[in-house]
Amino acid sequence: MQGVDRRTEPAAAQGGSPPGGHALSDAEALMWRAEADPWLSSSVGVLAVLDRPVDHEALRRRVAAGILGHPDLSARVVSARVVDGGMFGAPRLVPDPDVDLDHHLRHLTLPSRSDDRAVLDLACRLVEDPLDRSRPLWRMWTVSGLKGGRGALVWKLHHVLTAGQGALGLAEQFV
Repeated sequence: MQGVDRRTEPAAAQGGSPPGGHALSDAEALMWRAEADPWLSSSVGVLAVLDRPVDHEALRRRVAAGILGHPDLSARVVSARVVDGGMFGAPRLVPDPDVDLDHHLRHLTLPSRSDDRAVLDLACRLVEDPLDRSRPLWRMWTVSGLKGGRGALVWKLHHVLTAGQGALGLAEQFV
């Protein structure tokens, strides 16, 4: 449009990423783009085997409150624009106003008195499945049915949200 300074328009009006959020670092953008190959997953998995089952509803309340302090957990990645066959700009993490905790936080029950091998196998299957790239990049499962009345928590998140040590720190806040 004539007479409009495009530098002051929101990026979405210019055909770019929606406003808000932040650009991924070069390393994060590389992991995001490389993951188009299913063999190159950038997901981080955390498994905590606990002495008792996790109270799923209490965890749900803690996660709902906790993601307010960690805005990237309620953000999704918006890819860079494609211009003349090439990428223009870095992918961005942008707020997702429609975070569905029922999608992100689930409860699973193993067959009664399952052993550690069963929960390890389950965690491997959960973490190896790709995340839905149109939603915030994490999932969490509470697991019951372990031998001795124990429970477990499995958390999968994409590396663009945190490195391994950061994932452990976040998990501690929710349990």
